[in-house]
Amino acid sequence: MLRTAPLLFCLLGVACTGPDVRLAVTAVDSAGIQIVTNPSLDVPGWAMEPDPVLQLGTVDEEGPEQFFRVSAARRLSNGELAIHDGSREIRVFDEDGSWVRSFGREGEGPGEYRGPGRMFRLRGDTLAIWDTRLRRLTVLDYQGAVLRTISPMSIGRRPQILTVLPDGSTLFEDEIFLGYNPTEYTQQYSNFLLYGPDGQIRDSLPVQPRVEVALWGEGPLAGPRLFDEGTQLAGDWSGYWVATTKAPEIGRYSLSGVLEMLVRWPPDDRTVPDDASELSLAEQLASLGPGVDPEPLTRMHRNREVPALYPSHGPIVVDAVNHLWVQRFEPPGTLGPSEWRVFDPEGRLTATANIPRGHRIFDIGEDYVLALGRDEFDVEYIRLFRLTRS
Repeated sequence: MLRTAPLLFCLLGVACTGPDVRLAVTAVDSAGIQIVTNPSLDVPGWAMEPDPVLQLGTVDEEGPEQFFRVSAARRLSNGELAIHDGSREIRVFDEDGSWVRSFGREGEGPGEYRGPGRMFRLRGDTLAIWDTRLRRLTVLDYQGAVLRTISPMSIGRRPQILTVLPDGSTLFEDEIFLGYNPTEYTQQYSNFLLYGPDGQIRDSLPVQPRVEVALWGEGPLAGPRLFDEGTQLAGDWSGYWVATTKAPEIGRYSLSGVLEMLVRWPPDDRTVPDDASELSLAEQLASLGPGVDPEPLTRMHRNREVPALYPSHGPIVVDAVNHLWVQRFEPPGTLGPSEWRVFDPEGRLTATANIPRGHRIFDIGEDYVLALGRDEFDVEYIRLFRLTRS
């Protein structure tokens, strides 16, 4: 465990360089949709220290810092970290990294879990934990006492929770299964469903496209298209963002499913070079475990058509102050940190931030990024990075 002094939020008063983000061009079309066009990618960079100020994790076979398949992590208002992993237990550590308490276990009773998924922090440090197997949301106080459980009625076969609202309402994405074709790609779609605090459906929102897929398993084609990031989604307390990654554009929807804003920015060079497919295959083969036959993966990979363009971007995340973080797409062979572009709540491109490569982001606050990383032995670590918004 790496320990450090408490994380403090401070604006250092460093003068920003680059264009004023207020120069973003805003217009309203005939349907009343606000269109925000960012004319330049030249914006200030927010400083994020490459080394974590706090690291939790160990190679030991037991103890509270021994993590396995971490599914969620959140930072509480007092600096404590709540972490949920494959043990079905939520473990809480203080701001110095010392274990404080644990709650939750394997099971189907109150405060028990079968398949933990995302975790949300609500007001008063209340936690809401979605169980992917039991298909229920458990709401707890910060000490772990169960306040209520919510089981959405008539939920579909593969629901993914997007956000939990302060009143306990929930927004879900539910995949529409259209089957797979062994020789052609099929466009998949998703429903968006808003449930009330009682688990009753409140509204059905517009259907959105997802990823294009072919037959899963051994066949002429398998999985999604090469380099396809599919549709990226992120929700907050007042709406949700949808980005197809086909163009540098993201749509902002209200909780009633109305498209309110389109945010656009200048495209990167998305041309796919001739060696991109082989670089991608080499990276996938390098990630295979010992004893795994590489031939099926190699055959399926080379049967997939190489697209002319890379996706316009990668995953998206909403932070604690409603800024939208959009990861720049990383072509195969990319080295160095991952670059994220940050848009303010009005859709203006405000800053960029570099996050160490290979980390899965769980939580972004005013002055920190909380993420999951791994070492060369695949040991999991929760890392807290200091972020300075200039």
